[in-house]
Amino acid sequence: MANALSLVGMRFGKLTVVSRGENNSKGNTMWNCLCDCGNHKMALGYDLTHGRTTSCGCNKGKHDNHIDMTGYRCGRLTVVGKAPKTQSSRMRWLCLCDCGKLIDVDANNLRTGHTKSCGCIRKPKEKAKSHKFDDYEYYTKIIGNDDYTHLRSAWGAMWRRCKSNYHCHEIYYDRGISVCNEWETFRNFADWAINNGHSKELTLDRIDNDKGYCPDNCRWVTQKVQQNNKRNNIIIEYMGRTQTLKQWCEELNLPYGTIKARRRNGWKLPQLFSAVGV
Repeated sequence: MANALSLVGMRFGKLTVVSRGENNSKGNTMWNCLCDCGNHKMALGYDLTHGRTTSCGCNKGKHDNHIDMTGYRCGRLTVVGKAPKTQSSRMRWLCLCDCGKLIDVDANNLRTGHTKSCGCIRKPKEKAKSHKFDDYEYYTKIIGNDDYTHLRSAWGAMWRRCKSNYHCHEIYYDRGISVCNEWETFRNFADWAINNGHSKELTLDRIDNDKGYCPDNCRWVTQKVQQNNKRNNIIIEYMGRTQTLKQWCEELNLPYGTIKARRRNGWKLPQLFSAVGV
């Protein structure tokens, strides 16, 4: 997986992605698409990959069966044309797998990413499972059972956040946040973690919230540090320094809830940080 998801060149219904646009007001990545009718359309990546946006609007009202998915790519599959009709009314597409095998796949399974290969993708996964006990035996000798369990959990949570079906997909998947190729295997991730301060008391944190998970952009920090690095934190410059509102309250010994309410009610500096009456 690349450091940033790219949809350029991919086709979704009548739309072909031509470039990456600016983020919308919520920070989600927008994509510039060219419709078969000649019009341009800006669309969210999630809406494209899940079949919610398939044209500039000229396709409105048509059934999904009319959407041409030829050229669409999902995992190892590339759609090459319509599959022969069956008794089922559901649309199916003929796909060429990277291994060279042709299969027909339900259109909905392609759009949701449920089917990503002819079945050959299962083999490496099964092989990886056979090494799970070796990983456990090796790393528990180095860091102990509790730290190993914590490390496994952190690796799995990292991958789940970057999937399109994650409940907060607009924070990760839609913004192009992904996991680097190096960390596709647990061993690479574990070796980096052990050599970079991992502890079960710490959490995995991205230094730059606009970039993905990779060795250069990740660190192990306390929960307090991670909370101060969230995108929705209130950042305030005061006395020549910049900190979150929470950090200023802790430094000035002020109640966070009261100061946050003051700010919401329009209080300005320096009155915002004036002493709170008993």
